[in-house]
Amino acid sequence: EPIHVSVAPQSKDTNMGHIKNVMFSNIIAECESGIVVHGWKDRPIQGLVLDNIKLRITESPINDIYGGNFDLRPTHVMEKALFKHDIPGIYCGMVDGLRIQNVELEWEDNMHEFFSHGIECENFNNLIIDGFNGRQPHKSGNGAAISLSNGSNVTIRNCIAAEGTQTFLTFSGIKNQRLFVNNDLSNAATVMQPAKSEFKLFGNYIP
Repeated sequence: EPIHVSVAPQSKDTNMGHIKNVMFSNIIAECESGIVVHGWKDRPIQGLVLDNIKLRITESPINDIYGGNFDLRPTHVMEKALFKHDIPGIYCGMVDGLRIQNVELEWEDNMHEFFSHGIECENFNNLIIDGFNGRQPHKSGNGAAISLSNGSNVTIRNCIAAEGTQTFLTFSGIKNQRLFVNNDLSNAATVMQPAKSEFKLFGNYIP
């Protein structure tokens, strides 16, 4: 993983601290997996910023053996130590105040099936995605450029659906959908699923 930030208890007696106000900026990476930001139940990662990042994700010769997992070790919670999970370009879970800005994501052709979405965020609060340029891993796949679930307070703006985008945005369980503005969606076969939302829509270029 080019960037990995996670919180997990090493033992039953661990008094976990907090991760707050961290920025990763001006990064160019060619990698074989995505970015992972993974908080814990009562320890969400707060105020993290991913800024001005360019990722190109390629296949790995060991994906058939070791791919398709998240690794949060060391932790005594065995089901969270090493567990099966689809791999998006950027995964963020149990976060508050996350900002993803000016991020470009490219995929090598013929990626493994466990690669899922461009960005996947779940169990979050206060999310801004500003200036994302990318798509799902497989041009003919079922993934989305952005997939959101179980969160609140979302703004998506100034993004570009890269060539080959099937669905730009999928979402479920999202409260307080705020702005969806100034996005270039001309390359997206479908703008969002479900089609009906509570986002305030304006300034989008829609095919």
